[in-house]
Amino acid sequence: MDAEIFKYLSPLIAAALASWLTYFFAVRQHKHEILIKEKLAAFKVVQERLVAIRRYCEAGIAEIEGGDFNPNFEALPDTDARSALLHSTALRYVIDANRIWLSDEEIKALNDLSSQIGMLCSMELAISADLSLKKTGVSGYSAAIREVDTCIKTMRDELNLPR
Repeated sequence: MDAEIFKYLSPLIAAALASWLTYFFAVRQHKHEILIKEKLAAFKVVQERLVAIRRYCEAGIAEIEGGDFNPNFEALPDTDARSALLHSTALRYVIDANRIWLSDEEIKALNDLSSQIGMLCSMELAISADLSLKKTGVSGYSAAIREVDTCIKTMRDELNLPR
């Protein structure tokens, strides 16, 4: 008698289990797709800010070193911030707005960049007070560019984007 009940119930149990597993993995895949979509959107927003910071630092180096073909502060797009303080503030807003989608490593790299930009703020204030310090600014802008590159690399690695 038990064998006959099992004969009729086993296909039903197998079908129910298969349906449940299919549902479970479909929901899991959908959540993963949403996470990747949102992380990619956050990456794009942060990337735009990082590129603006990099352009600003390159223009700062060009202002100090001179040269006819180097882009200086006047060559920056109107949408880009014109001071380290404005870049620092904008970066903070971008980090805060996208924090939920950023990993701890990404947040650490961005916070390190924010600290470096804070140093740029101090450097720019010191240079405005004493123009003889202007040549020392190259190292500050170069350090910020390295931090930007570190942030981009960290974010690319997190998303497993190809080089």
